[in-house]
Amino acid sequence: MKKLYALISILIFSSASFAQTTYTSVANGDWFNPATWSPALVPGPGAQNITVNTQVTFSQQLVVATGNFTINAGASLVNPGGQDSLVFGNDVFRNYGHISCGFFGGEDNDSTVNYGSINITYDFVQSGLTINRSTGAICVGQQFAVGQDLVNDGSIQCTNLTNGDNITGNGGQFCISNWFINSGSISGTLDFCDATPNTPWDVNAGTITGTITYCAAGPCSGCQPNGISDQTAEAPKIGLAPNPSAGFTQISLEGVNSNATTQLSVYDFSGKLVMSDSFTGSSYGLNGQNLAEGIYLLRIETAGLPAASAKLVIN
Repeated sequence: MKKLYALISILIFSSASFAQTTYTSVANGDWFNPATWSPALVPGPGAQNITVNTQVTFSQQLVVATGNFTINAGASLVNPGGQDSLVFGNDVFRNYGHISCGFFGGEDNDSTVNYGSINITYDFVQSGLTINRSTGAICVGQQFAVGQDLVNDGSIQCTNLTNGDNITGNGGQFCISNWFINSGSISGTLDFCDATPNTPWDVNAGTITGTITYCAAGPCSGCQPNGISDQTAEAPKIGLAPNPSAGFTQISLEGVNSNATTQLSVYDFSGKLVMSDSFTGSSYGLNGQNLAEGIYLLRIETAGLPAASAKLVIN
């Protein structure tokens, strides 16, 4: 995930440093194969416009900084292993087809409009204006972090939802299997269904209008498999003590051996990375004394295992 934010940070440089060209996919194939495109060149980071009309795959992290990026109906952009990042920095990103990748994110000044399906194995780091139309289905295997305006008229399904800005929509639906944390505003005619708490949310430090309903719209639909079920290894189980914490927290990982290397990332409510470190073994002492009071999301990435996440409260 640390790499995802590093990739986002280079988009401004990329868009200013390469000649602008318009690319259209004309054959099924790999993104990095010139025969996939017209003109027969691999799209550079600063391509003016990109249109995907075919079945395009990518097998490494993909950074795209464009004027307009469109995936048309019947077309797809897929990372076959479901592990790599798709990072975009463009004026408008429209998806009418299907997207599948490990991580998904973009710049603050972009706009994403989804009419089709977006399937993410791990995290959706939302930025800029994001609109999920009534036909749209967004499926996130782990964290959906709302950092700027999100309009949902369709279906969004995720493990964890954190809202640090504004969520609204007309008839949209959220299905959440773990935690639902709100520190921003939620309005419109939306239905939220959180499978885990006794209350409709885990934490509400913001505002939720009375027009919001809870588990009234039935099960979420439209999601394609996110690939997590294909993994044979189990994600580590995270223990935090104490939690809430005044600053120091001991992290214990069940299912991690003493030689394994783990990357730890800590995010605030808005999805901003505020701390990162790596360690070896199944335990780690987190010094959070420099963190402001609030709720943080911990992400654990251990070599050879699916990623895991947990909620930490600093008081």
